[in-house]
Amino acid sequence: MQASGIKRMIGIFGAVASCAAVLAPPVVSLVADHARVAGSLEIALRHHSVNPEASLRTADNVGTVKLRLIGADGEMLLQRGSEPAWPRVTREATVKLADGEEARLEVEGSLRSAFQIIPLLTLIGILLGMLVYYVGCVLPTRVIDRVLSALRVQNRRFDLAVNNMSQGLCFFDGDARLIVCNDRYLEMYGLPAGSVPPGTTLREIVDRRFEVGSHPKMTPEEYVVWRSSLAVIDRPVDTVSHLINGATILIRHRPMPDGGWVATHEDITDAEDGKQRLAQQMQRFDAALNNMPHGLSMFDADRRLIVCNRKYKEMYRLPAHLAVPGTLYEDIIRYRQDTNQEVSDRALYEREARERADRNKAMHYRKPLMDGRIIQIDFEPMFGGGWVTTHQDITQATEAEAKISHMAQHDALTALPNRTAFREKLEAALKAPDRDTSVAVLYLDLDRFKVVNDTLGHALGDELLEAVAGRLKLCIDDTDTIARLGGDEFAIIQTAAKQPDAATELASRIVSAIAYPFDLERHQGVTIGTSVGIALPRVEDDPVSILEHADLALYFAKANGRGGYRIFDPSMARDMLSRRAMERELRHAFENNQLELHYQPIINLESGRIVSFEALLRWNHPERGILPAGEFVNLAEETGLIVPLGKWVIEQACAAAAKWPLDVKISVNLSALQFHGRTLALHTLSALERSGLSPQRLDLEITESVLLHESETVMTTLRGLKDLGITITLDDFGTGYSSMRYLQQFPFDRLKIDRGFVAGVLDNKECAAIVDAIIGLGNGLGRTTTAEGVETAEQMRELRNAGCIEAQGYYFSPAVPEREIGALWAKIHRAAA
Repeated sequence: MQASGIKRMIGIFGAVASCAAVLAPPVVSLVADHARVAGSLEIALRHHSVNPEASLRTADNVGTVKLRLIGADGEMLLQRGSEPAWPRVTREATVKLADGEEARLEVEGSLRSAFQIIPLLTLIGILLGMLVYYVGCVLPTRVIDRVLSALRVQNRRFDLAVNNMSQGLCFFDGDARLIVCNDRYLEMYGLPAGSVPPGTTLREIVDRRFEVGSHPKMTPEEYVVWRSSLAVIDRPVDTVSHLINGATILIRHRPMPDGGWVATHEDITDAEDGKQRLAQQMQRFDAALNNMPHGLSMFDADRRLIVCNRKYKEMYRLPAHLAVPGTLYEDIIRYRQDTNQEVSDRALYEREARERADRNKAMHYRKPLMDGRIIQIDFEPMFGGGWVTTHQDITQATEAEAKISHMAQHDALTALPNRTAFREKLEAALKAPDRDTSVAVLYLDLDRFKVVNDTLGHALGDELLEAVAGRLKLCIDDTDTIARLGGDEFAIIQTAAKQPDAATELASRIVSAIAYPFDLERHQGVTIGTSVGIALPRVEDDPVSILEHADLALYFAKANGRGGYRIFDPSMARDMLSRRAMERELRHAFENNQLELHYQPIINLESGRIVSFEALLRWNHPERGILPAGEFVNLAEETGLIVPLGKWVIEQACAAAAKWPLDVKISVNLSALQFHGRTLALHTLSALERSGLSPQRLDLEITESVLLHESETVMTTLRGLKDLGITITLDDFGTGYSSMRYLQQFPFDRLKIDRGFVAGVLDNKECAAIVDAIIGLGNGLGRTTTAEGVETAEQMRELRNAGCIEAQGYYFSPAVPEREIGALWAKIHRAAA
């Protein structure tokens, strides 16, 4: 019953009591007076029936009562008493007289005496009623209010506690009807607030959960049967329910004495996921631990094993009973000692191990075992005592280190000391007190090695380098050091000898030894050469400057025609400075339009007319005058300037040729460096489009040296240019190492006969035979042959008679500026006519 109902009932009871208290006295008085009148009437009647007089006498004693006896005819037979005071009460009755006649007896009495005491009685009643109300209503109500207030506080606390639970909570009675559930229960199963009020059956709740999709993977009937089966169990039961929405719910079922049950529902989805992730992490940790390439062991502060991985057990071949947690470290060491898997001095090692543990400091050390292995151990102390170590078998690594150390100081191919070792040796040699007279450094590289390497293959090139190293070893004394600095470069430190005579003698022996043909395993009679640069240390020289001087001397030795040697002198440095100055001047000339093209005509020997011009680069030097390309092209190639310079030459040549007759072509020489970066085709196309020159009128000339550098790249570029209609010429044909092979690889349009062969065509049988062979080969292959360097009419006639198709040279005209082409044209065409 609610508190308000209880208070209302108490109020009603109090009001009734109050009214009773107030009305009881006057009512009692009125009843008393009324009884008194009725009693008087009864007395009168009783006596009147015998003797009226007696009755009236008796009535006189009534007091405030008036009696009247009225006959049947209305006659007043008798009247006694006085008029009673107001308020009055009257009673009447029919009576028989003594003579047998009937009469009406009226009795009238006053109630004033009763009404006079009503106020007093009322006041008393009110007071009594108030007392009764306070005792029976107010006082109990206050007590009840305090009790109910305490109950309300408790209820609010209970509601807060229940509805703020992290678990869902529900009570069911013995009929499987809901008594109460908290908000978390509704939220967990997606049930709207108020959708399952008290009294809802389990089946109704199940149906609602199936409607919102918060149920296990079973039918409603199966779920009800399953849940009902738990209800009849008289002991606590914990179950896990997997909902179709992916949630996992832990249900703790607790039976109640009345046959119902209380259950908590906890969403353990995250916890289960966490457990699964933890299990996965543990699996991964276990997999990582047992798949480590190193052994790992962990010991606690009591020197007992915590964990070790599979590699550790395998490394020391530990039996199963020694690999379990809790095993003493000493037992493991004792087993390893007994099986020769420890150091020979066990006592020493034990002492060192304890010292390491006591120092509580990370460290790394190597331990040679009695079985020959070397173990690298990384020791790491743990907080609170104990340690963890990793064990790596570095036996092979140690052997490899020795090899690597040797390799770091030696060339892998030739086994000679390398640049690093050479420098160390040179530093040591320069510390000798007589270094100025006993020490010399020789620097050399191989002539034509790149040609051999590229044409015969890198494997044969490596074999050749090994053979060269062998010959060089035979040339030096035991006190000398020879090193391979890289590629085909070698250096020698000569000591304990009289300089410079000993150095020049050694250089001569080396040049002669390398010039002798090499008979290799897969190729016989390979011929190369070498040039040698010599540096004699001065007081102020260090290893770097000495090598630079030897390298500079080598440069000048090669510039003198190769196959010789030069000793460094300061003038070489000055000359090199001069060369560097020329390099700067060349860049300045290119940027300031000091370079120009001259054009040498190519004549058809049959018609005598100009069929093409070869564009030749000239430097209009402000001090030295017009310089031919041979004086600066090599420098341009060395500095990389040849690439932008070559692009400019193609653009200028195409622009000039566009002004000539349509049957006249233009020839442009290409450098090997222009093929690097694969931009040559793009630059050529750009020049043709800008000038409007037809690709069929452009001829590109290359030498065999171009094909020696990245030959596949070069061939791909040449094929692309030829597909555009551009003709390709092989310049200086016959001077290369394998000219015939290049003819097979690429269908050149024209073969140019080197001027060296042309110069001897009249008086040198070998030259004449070579020229005849080239012309015959060109005609047989359908290639145009062009002779360079024709200087006399006799040479011209000889070449024409041999079948050569074109020629160029001073006999016809030197190269002229573009402005002079018109006059040259007219002159040659008049002669042809």
